[in-house]
Amino acid sequence: MKHRLNCLSWARKYGIFLVTGMSLVFASCWHPPFSPEVSASLLTSEKLGKPVWQVKVRLPYNARGGYYLPSRYNYNSGMWIGRDPDRLQLMGFWYDSALMKGMVDNYIDIPVQGATILSVLPSSGNQNVFFFTYPGFNRWGSYSNFNVSPTYGTKVGTGFRFGDDAYNFNDTLYWAEISDNTITLYKLLVDGSDPTFTLISPTNIGTLNSLPPVLPAAISFAALGPDNALYISGTLQDGSGVTYRWKSLTENPEQLPIDKPLTGMLADGRLMADTGDRLYIYTPDGSPGFVVSTGALHFSYERYDSAKLRWTAVFTRTLEIPVSNNDGWDYLISVYEIPTDQLETIAF
Repeated sequence: MKHRLNCLSWARKYGIFLVTGMSLVFASCWHPPFSPEVSASLLTSEKLGKPVWQVKVRLPYNARGGYYLPSRYNYNSGMWIGRDPDRLQLMGFWYDSALMKGMVDNYIDIPVQGATILSVLPSSGNQNVFFFTYPGFNRWGSYSNFNVSPTYGTKVGTGFRFGDDAYNFNDTLYWAEISDNTITLYKLLVDGSDPTFTLISPTNIGTLNSLPPVLPAAISFAALGPDNALYISGTLQDGSGVTYRWKSLTENPEQLPIDKPLTGMLADGRLMADTGDRLYIYTPDGSPGFVVSTGALHFSYERYDSAKLRWTAVFTRTLEIPVSNNDGWDYLISVYEIPTDQLETIAF
């Protein structure tokens, strides 16, 4: 009888160890549900190294599905951007370091159609001022007041080049106007303290009389490169991307071998096409350069590092973390930096 009780005692002990051991095995094998966006961003963020700024915050339900874009020189404040196929949700974001708490405010809902070619660019002169460009929607304003940019003709494409502290202090906004079979390009030196455009006027860079045989049905990007070449990019009627370059205002345009609509230009003149899951980099003549896998990692902007006298590319990664409280979600926000001339080291 005593032997039987001992056996039962050992069985109970081994049973406990067995259940506990199996629980640990299953726990160690558990992973969050697979997400292509998170997986892609993880690989690239590992190449970027340790984030220069990282916080975990709880935000209200209306922040769900959004991502963070920091201001140029203060990562504690910026813009929270939500994107759906038919609308943009824009909110200001602040992080209180003392309270270790994130906050969003000034919710703005903007109807759009297919928010796929969207650029949100923070000003260098004011951390609360951002420029938004999307086909049919070009605005420059603060968190709470997005003013319509000047209505000089029909703006069919908008481009942007960042200013620096050394050679060109102001940011430069470009847009094109098409009328009577001509294209006129304008530029505006943007002062972050003047979001209503009351202190400065646009400059007419020139008119192009030599047009390509087929203009894009929707022009999403127009800008002047550092070599003074004009670039216009967009989509054709069939949805395919097309980009033209004029080496000067008097020359005929050439179609570049780029099959995606451009979304930006780096300070050195290289061209960018951000498709949401990948960032394509091209040389100024349209030759393929390299591709960066992004997913949940967003290319935010370039900023000029006056201390190191170089341009720095800034990426932001925003991960949603579900919690049991239905009134809010947790977010892990990471900001990464890399010298722009080293971008190719994070390509895949």
